[in-house]
Amino acid sequence: MRPPRLIETTELDISQIDRTGRIRPVSQSAVDGLKVSIEAIGLQSEIQVRRIKKTGKLRLLAGGHRVECFVQLGHETIPAKIWDCTDDQAELIEIDDNLAHAELEPLELAVFLARRKAVHERMHPETKQGKAGAAARWNASDNLSVASFATTAAEKMGVNERKIYRL
Repeated sequence: MRPPRLIETTELDISQIDRTGRIRPVSQSAVDGLKVSIEAIGLQSEIQVRRIKKTGKLRLLAGGHRVECFVQLGHETIPAKIWDCTDDQAELIEIDDNLAHAELEPLELAVFLARRKAVHERMHPETKQGKAGAAARWNASDNLSVASFATTAAEKMGVNERKIYRL
């Protein structure tokens, strides 16, 4: 499977971005904190969107709080990176953005990790627990070159694998 491909970085009309169906709802307290920062020093990182091939519509992948902050500040456009990616890759981008940057409550963290594990195992079924047994026994190491869920989640969160197992 090919990795996600950056199509372009541009200014987008906020009204053109589909923000529905997000895993984590926007928190007004987080938006209020962002407003102070954006008014003082500007937006530090672009939002991430995906152009849906069938419809041409733009779907928000990462940056829900940033978009809401721009809306409340009265902006009509926002800097964005547009990606070409699969549905699973799009979901991973949203999940990883929240795991890496958000202050998550324990329940939110559990939901994001469970969703990430489900997507990871869909994309790499050979990493499911119990699936590598025969391949490992017959020394088929080329089938085992994909990192486990715990390894990839630990890398994204900046923690060790043991912490992922505990979570």
